[in-house]
Amino acid sequence: MTTKTKLIIVGVILFVSVLLVLGVIGIAALFIGGYKQADTIVSPKIDLMFEAINDGVKDDTYNTLLSNEFRSNSTAEQYEALQTTLSEKLGPLKSKNVKSFNFKFNNGINSVDAVYNATFEKGDGTIRITLIKQNDDWKVYGFFVNSPVFENILPTEICSACGAAHNLEAKFCPSCGAKLNPESEAITSDQQETSTP
Repeated sequence: MTTKTKLIIVGVILFVSVLLVLGVIGIAALFIGGYKQADTIVSPKIDLMFEAINDGVKDDTYNTLLSNEFRSNSTAEQYEALQTTLSEKLGPLKSKNVKSFNFKFNNGINSVDAVYNATFEKGDGTIRITLIKQNDDWKVYGFFVNSPVFENILPTEICSACGAAHNLEAKFCPSCGAKLNPESEAITSDQQETSTP
């Protein structure tokens, strides 16, 4: 192999290496840009929703932030009840950080799904939100808040077969599968805590 051939091979290897590095940098920049764009679209909507909850101005967000589909599946009263529950049980939203996002384009509809880790006055939680584009504006299509705070306030009973907690309306124990008879067999969590062996 001649020196000229070796130089050409080294040049090609360097050129390909530079292209690969630039490609990785470009992909990273697209990802970071998409991440920031998702937060720029979604974060203000969440802020508006929780500002309305904290200020007690609940009807405004029902008419201005929610998609037609959301409003067709939930009445203003149901939405207000959700806001009241969030306000009473979690308190004001203190901070949030994007955990994940996903942009979609399906059948001519743009949407973005986002998940935020959130800190509320009364505890931590997760906010999941889906926005769709309607008339050049992003509207809330789906909204879900979860927090360990809710686990402490949900009414539960204890399965007499295994002692696991279950929802009051459950017909079978989610832990052992035993048939539940709330009238005669179930022990409420309050009774279990106050009873002594």
